[in-house]
Amino acid sequence: MNTNVGYLFYKEYYQSLSYRLKDNQYIAEFNGKDNNERLFEQKLPMDVIKQKELYNDRIQNTSIPLRTVYPGLLTGSGYQHEILAGEKDDNNTPYVQDELKLGFYFDHTSGLPILAGSSVKGALRSAFKDKKGYLIELLNEILEENESWRQNHLNKEKVLEELEKAIFEITDERCIYERDIFLDAFPIQTENTERLFLGNDFITPHDHPLKSPNPVQFLKVLPQVTYYFDFKLVDTTIQLKKGENLHLSVAQKEKLFQKILLDFGIGAKTNVGYGQFEINERATRRLEQNKMEVERKKEEDEKRAKFQEAKLKIKEIELKTAEREKNNELRRQNEDDEMQLNGLKNILATVSDFNRGKEFILRYEKIGSIQTQEEAIANFIRNVLNEVRSKNSKAKKPWRKMGSGNWNKTISWIGEEKATQLFENYFKK
Repeated sequence: MNTNVGYLFYKEYYQSLSYRLKDNQYIAEFNGKDNNERLFEQKLPMDVIKQKELYNDRIQNTSIPLRTVYPGLLTGSGYQHEILAGEKDDNNTPYVQDELKLGFYFDHTSGLPILAGSSVKGALRSAFKDKKGYLIELLNEILEENESWRQNHLNKEKVLEELEKAIFEITDERCIYERDIFLDAFPIQTENTERLFLGNDFITPHDHPLKSPNPVQFLKVLPQVTYYFDFKLVDTTIQLKKGENLHLSVAQKEKLFQKILLDFGIGAKTNVGYGQFEINERATRRLEQNKMEVERKKEEDEKRAKFQEAKLKIKEIELKTAEREKNNELRRQNEDDEMQLNGLKNILATVSDFNRGKEFILRYEKIGSIQTQEEAIANFIRNVLNEVRSKNSKAKKPWRKMGSGNWNKTISWIGEEKATQLFENYFKK
């Protein structure tokens, strides 16, 4: 389980502090050797780079991986972290020994030594304020294909001022999603033995030219530790004059920020070599590969989404087609039923004497030879057919004119059950 280094440095570090009464005064006694060793033994978690890359992939950050060089990195040195005591015992031994004097800045949650986004923003903006000549040369290189920038008549220092406002200042016209966001820089990888990333160093201020210096020990991030400088960047456009604009893309802005960080460094004591970086080629290639993989997955997801959308549309069309076919089938069935009913009514209309048929049915029922009216109607239909077929039939002309073919066709349309029901309803009238 990883220790929260920030908690160890600021909360647990002085737990062994004690006091001694001397000459009616309490004198602090402290030896930080063990605590220092515990700090220097801390290892950078292996999963930091994976978590950071997953986070960046989700929100599509611009990441610049830079590696610390000798002597290392200081951040947050202005914070208080020392016991204000310089007393010595009778043997000239200080009561406070091996104390890490300078403060340090840690992320509250992870405990990692980070560079605050505000510090990154300030370091970059200082180049716009204090290094205008350098920045103009840098933009000449980055914007070499931009006609507006290369025009000699442009007041390039004035353009830098407008560009500085557009990148670093908050205006009412733009919401947070329409301007650059500077995120905290996290250590994500170390090339030191056993994943170590913290160490100590000394400065030796000379209070007096004839006295021995008083070494001050402090904490630092070791060389060969890679930081991800993360940004949420947007394209920036400023108006040079009416009808003429200067456009700085995300890719161009990334080059600009990287070059400023490499040339000027960041953090405390950059004037004596701290806070300097170099490009981590391997991490850069890994980021590029991750970007390509993210783009590939994005394209696959888009294709998959389009395919699913097409499938849903096809399914919707199929359902509509099936519904339409069902409705058409019902309509055809209704038309067929109506046609059959009308056909039967037309046939029945040609029968001149249904009273005779009704009497025929009742007679069959009386003698009990047929149990149900339906059976009687069926027999009646068969007898009528036989009568129509008979050459010597005395049936009236409408019966003969009707013909057995029409009757058979009628029964084939609706079946005997339906025909029986229709006849029964008709005879009840």
